[in-house]
Amino acid sequence: MPSVTLKAHDGQAILLDEPYALPANARLLVTLVEPETDAERAAWAGLSLAGLARA
Repeated sequence: MPSVTLKAHDGQAILLDEPYALPANARLLVTLVEPETDAERAAWAGLSLAGLARA
């Protein structure tokens, strides 16, 4: 089976954000992602705009 990246969130269990048919006993890797802050989002947006202006 090819690798697939799925968005999910934690409730009382890990819940997929969109439906996906997982085969029985599928092996999973879980990566925790730190939530972005508004300052980080603004910094990335600024870098993106600067890159677009140069292009």
